[in-house]
Amino acid sequence: MSSDVDGTNDGRPGNATEPTQNTDAPEAKDVIDTKDAAQPRAPTKAIGRFRRGAAQAVLLLAFGLDLLLYSLVVPFLPQEAKRLGASPLVIGLLFATYAAGLFALTPLAARLTDRAGPRRTLLLGLIALGGSTLLFAYSPMLALGIPGLFIARAAQGGASTLTWTAGLAVLVQLYPAEEHPRLFARAFTVTGLSALIGPPLGGALYSVGGFRLPFLVATGLVVIDGLGRLLLLPGNRLLPGTHPQRAMRRLLLGDSVFRLGLFAAMAGALALSSLEPVTPLLLSVSFGMPPWAIGVAFGALALCFVIMQPLVSRSERRLGARWTIFLGLTFVALCFAGIALVTSRGPFTNVPAPTWLRDIIPSMHSIAMELVAVMALLAMLGCALALVVIPAPSLLTSSGQRLAGAGGAAYGVIFASYSAADALGTLLGPVLTGGAVATQGVEQSFLLLAIAPAVSALIIPFWRTRTRLPAPAKQPRSAPINEKADEA
Repeated sequence: MSSDVDGTNDGRPGNATEPTQNTDAPEAKDVIDTKDAAQPRAPTKAIGRFRRGAAQAVLLLAFGLDLLLYSLVVPFLPQEAKRLGASPLVIGLLFATYAAGLFALTPLAARLTDRAGPRRTLLLGLIALGGSTLLFAYSPMLALGIPGLFIARAAQGGASTLTWTAGLAVLVQLYPAEEHPRLFARAFTVTGLSALIGPPLGGALYSVGGFRLPFLVATGLVVIDGLGRLLLLPGNRLLPGTHPQRAMRRLLLGDSVFRLGLFAAMAGALALSSLEPVTPLLLSVSFGMPPWAIGVAFGALALCFVIMQPLVSRSERRLGARWTIFLGLTFVALCFAGIALVTSRGPFTNVPAPTWLRDIIPSMHSIAMELVAVMALLAMLGCALALVVIPAPSLLTSSGQRLAGAGGAAYGVIFASYSAADALGTLLGPVLTGGAVATQGVEQSFLLLAIAPAVSALIIPFWRTRTRLPAPAKQPRSAPINEKADEA
């Protein structure tokens, strides 16, 4: 039989054949046709269009709020930790603690989503998110110091994996397979806009009200999100747990398309998380940018990520997901190397700042041309990351639906695996950055950070995108097949 691998729906019908044995299918082309994926559990008919739309809006708000709170601290948390006596390595570990909490709770998130139901899991994630935000806000008043920041960041990561695992499981059950790429695109658009808003908002609130104000504002947003989750999400009667087969996790991890989706999620998260501890230090120390301006720089990166989404979909249709991911990783490595090359040259070439910029930043009398180049490379980096990250959920979902057994697709396992891959990349990125800054300095650390995406890009062309289907149940030889009964 032939199977489509490595991408999203290309809009053309495929040939459905019944597998007769558990063998590798020949590699046909680099696109997964989600229309042909096995769907043992159809989207529920008991939920009306309005209820589905309301649930989708609540989940998109939850995803957006998660990224907003994640990125809110980027402009000021490194400086705050440094003020408390943290070294660059400790700052990197602080950012990595988010991923540690996320990674630690992925097994629980998978089990709760598949067994207890996604709504209960989402409510538990809401409690964890509110608790972590309040702990951040009152950590200085409680004199918790750096350990308090570590605990709050880990709890924030745990809330993230509960929200994303259960939330994506709800989305894919509310809508048919052909709608899934569009839903994932909306989720990435909302999270991209949240990442666009988070850093400048956090920097501005920190400049106005100090460390506590950003988290008090975030707490109010968590309350609004909680009302939506309580009132508008379908309950367990409409969306119960799927109770998949116990061997489904092993079957999914044995599928090369599923592994490609996990690899892309991990590589993209590693590249993005590598930026977060070191870029604020580079922009503030080397170029004297205030926290709110650093937030704007990260916002520009997120804006480019959002703008790239239609182009990523076109690239998946034309090139396939595998080569789209390859191009993205290649450009990520080039952007990292470019930042190291630009900032290592000195002294900087300054030009007079325009009047409107001096009105906004009175202390900025001139602009370093190297700063302009760094900002352009950061924007290009956002575009490149979109090529890596966006194809991953469609790869995982289509693979999971194709391999689904009688118990239904293991959505908790699928999206918990996605969260775990993202967490692993997010965990490694700040650690690598902290070590690179400690050994090579801020500017040259970007050159070392280019190694990981470059090596990842070299792996992609040799990835065998063959699919493996579960073996059908064997008929006992002594029992003849009654064709008329089968037809009936």
